[in-house]
Parts: sequence; structure tokens; C-alpha cells
Amino acid sequence: MQQKISSLGAANVSTPDQGKKALQDFLSSASSSADSAVTKLKDAGTPNVSNGKQISTSLVNAFNTLSSALKQAESSTNSLPTSSKAAFAAGAKSIQTNIQGSIQGMLSSLSALKSADLANAAKSEPACTSLAGG
Repeated sequence: MQQKISSLGAANVSTPDQGKKALQDFLSSASSSADSAVTKLKDAGTPNVSNGKQISTSLVNAFNTLSSALKQAESSTNSLPTSSKAAFAAGAKSIQTNIQGSIQGMLSSLSALKSADLANAAKSEPACTSLAGG
């Protein structure tokens, strides 16, 4: 996802129309990534830790919510004004604010899900350590 964000900033954008297209492409890709995360989380199954089912369900629900928010944001880009840079920037800022609110809600819903057993298991799982940069 970080690479997708970096590519958005590096996009050759000099007009509101180009900005709109770059934002639409980014949101489409981010939404697909969230959908892929849901699939991978479901495929991983329920972790064999205390409250494993609750943790798994909460993670899947959070990424489903994120995907929906990103799809809604992508849809919202269709009505972004491109008549001026200022109008486009104001519309894009509104979309950004909505996405940030969804992400904050997602993180808030997950904040109570702490499991030392799961954290320890993740330290020895290559797929998890690569996410943590380890």
C-alpha cells in the first residue's frame, strides 16, 4: 500500500483532470488491495489463540469496511470538479477526510484486540515479519 501511495505522489499530475484520473486509479488499486487482504485473512483461518475467532472476525470486518469506504471514495471521484485546481483540491480534500475517518474507525474497532499469543506467533511467521519490516 505504501508503494501505491508513493506512486500517487509521483504521478505526473499538472491538471485537475490528471489528478482526478490518478486519484481514481489509486483508490481502485487500494480497494482491490483491501479485498485481497480480506481473502487472505479468511484463508488464514482462525488463529489458535484465546479469542481467536473474535480477532479473525474483527479483522475481516475491518478490512471489508475499509474496502467499502475506498469504493465509495472512488465513486465520489466521478463528481470531482475539474474546472479549476482550487475546486478539484477542495473536492479531493473532502474525499481524503472521509477516508481518514473510515480508517480511524477501523483502527479504533481493532484497538481492543490484543493477544500476546498472536503477537508471539506472528514473530515467527515469515508473512507477518515481512509486514513489520523484519
